[in-house]
Amino acid sequence: MARYGAGAMQPVSPCISVCRIDQRTGHCKGCYRTVAEVAAWRMASPEEQIDILKAIAARLLADGRPPIGDRRERLRHRLAVAGVLQQEDEAGHN
Repeated sequence: MARYGAGAMQPVSPCISVCRIDQRTGHCKGCYRTVAEVAAWRMASPEEQIDILKAIAARLLADGRPPIGDRRERLRHRLAVAGVLQQEDEAGHN
């Protein structure tokens, strides 16, 4: 899942339309980004977006919360397609 803009392949946004910040962690409850990462996403280079996705993958795996419907699964799928969530990591959190 990638979009193409200005000749560069860019990851698809991790947003899954659950836009609420967890006051305890400072991360969005849907996509696990910080407010700063959400704000920076559109202007970030593909490399910076991959770095954000890697941070999200680490947060998702460390979270331990059970999945919330198919939205959490869509986020996991987007991270796996972007190559930042390994299949064994993803399988361990179904």
